[in-house]
Amino acid sequence: MNLLLDAILAAIILLIIIVNTFKGFKTVLNLLVTIVSFGAAIVFGPVVGQLFATEVIYEKVSDFVGNVVDSIVGETVGSLTVGDLVDKLPESLTSLLEKAGTSIEAILGSIEKSEIISEEAIAEFVDKISTPIANGLAIAAGCVIVFVAALLLMLLFKALVMLLLKDPAFKGVGRFFGFLVGLFSAAVWTWIICLAVGLVTQYSILGEYNSVLVELTESSQIYNFFHNLSLQSLIEGFTAK
Repeated sequence: MNLLLDAILAAIILLIIIVNTFKGFKTVLNLLVTIVSFGAAIVFGPVVGQLFATEVIYEKVSDFVGNVVDSIVGETVGSLTVGDLVDKLPESLTSLLEKAGTSIEAILGSIEKSEIISEEAIAEFVDKISTPIANGLAIAAGCVIVFVAALLLMLLFKALVMLLLKDPAFKGVGRFFGFLVGLFSAAVWTWIICLAVGLVTQYSILGEYNSVLVELTESSQIYNFFHNLSLQSLIEGFTAK
């Protein structure tokens, strides 16, 4: 009973290593495809997004925000205060602003909420709301576009490499690299599983059976090693050397 969790985790680790080892170069290429695709999206996505942010996305967002503000203001131009307009803004719009990394308070800046809104102020207000939302959407769109493009190119690269590596001479080398990736994958997945198990025990998700799981975790060497492992401890370990 005390070794049950250790046995399960050891079986998972062994299975991941064996599968990746027999996949050989294929598992290395899969990891490379994922890393390059996400890396390209993070690095080049914002740049690509900004290329069409002002012309395409900003125009659409500005029209949408303008229609929302117009529906709120109506015939009350010259009598509606900034505070009234802000209070009547739909939650979907303020939520978009937060996701874009800003807020309605930051956009208003030093403008007093008691100030009466004029037509010129409305146009400026719409622009200030539209710009960060358009930029955020542009960056997201750019990241998606770059990720898909990089993924397709990397999949083509993977197919070409697999054709070149059909030579039996590469099989042993491929399995060695597959074994290394298997070790890495096994460590990552075991760490994730142990963190998940830790959350289950911490919040007593299993109810009356939670004590059984706690007993298993306390007696498991593998669980305690990975559960206590953190990025901070790894960094501190390397810097100490």
